[in-house]
Parts: sequence; C-alpha cells; structure tokens
Amino acid sequence: MSTIKAAEKGAHVDLFSLVPVKRSHSVCAQGGINGAVNTKGEGDSPAVHFDDTVYGGDFLANSHQLKP
Repeated sequence: MSTIKAAEKGAHVDLFSLVPVKRSHSVCAQGGINGAVNTKGEGDSPAVHFDDTVYGGDFLANSHQLKP
C-alpha cells in the first residue's frame, strides 16, 4: 500500500510481487476486517472462517499462522 501512496504523490516506484498482483495485496482486498461472531445464527464459526480465509487467499496463506 505504501508503494501506491508514494506513486500517487508523484514518486517513481517499482513494485514487485511473487504472485499475480491482482490476486494479492491489500489494494485488492475484498472487504474490511472479518471475524466469526455468528450473530445472525448462520452457522459461522472459527473453523468456517479459517476455511473462507484460506480459500479467499487462493490457498497462498500460511495455514499455521491462520489457525485460531
């Protein structure tokens, strides 16, 4: 994100990524901060949230760091 902010202010920047840029990085995030709170009784749980996080990240995340 800081690279984009610097570019917006006119700085020359080079941005490198090990994965396709359109499928990574917070610039392309699909929605704010999420958590498994199940306030609507829709069956949400930490396990379901974990699966959604791994799937939403195209299985690129380190699952050991994501585990609740």
